[in-house]
Amino acid sequence: MSGFLLLSFASITLIASLLVVTAINPVHSVLFLVVVFLGTAGMLFLLELEFIPLTFIIVYVGAIAILFLFVVMMLDIKIASKSTDFFKYLPIGCLVGGGFLKLIRQIIILIF
Repeated sequence: MSGFLLLSFASITLIASLLVVTAINPVHSVLFLVVVFLGTAGMLFLLELEFIPLTFIIVYVGAIAILFLFVVMMLDIKIASKSTDFFKYLPIGCLVGGGFLKLIRQIIILIF
């Protein structure tokens, strides 16, 4: 049961972190960031680390993310549509991302 919950929190955290980056509305992005922090805290609770997840919730969700939310709402940022720059930099991003995945794979192989 604990493994299922850990996998659930990990998948929620991963999906929410992708949505932080890809969200068009900055307010939605900050709210997805709160979900990432809560998912990370949930994973740490399952690993029976009580102090660190409580610190995550109080410090990151309670202070920093809410501060980001207030700043974004006060700046009143206009939502721009996705431009062609996204597709211009997509090959470079895929190359860098692939390099990071290859590096992580080599590190995991080296450790295990």
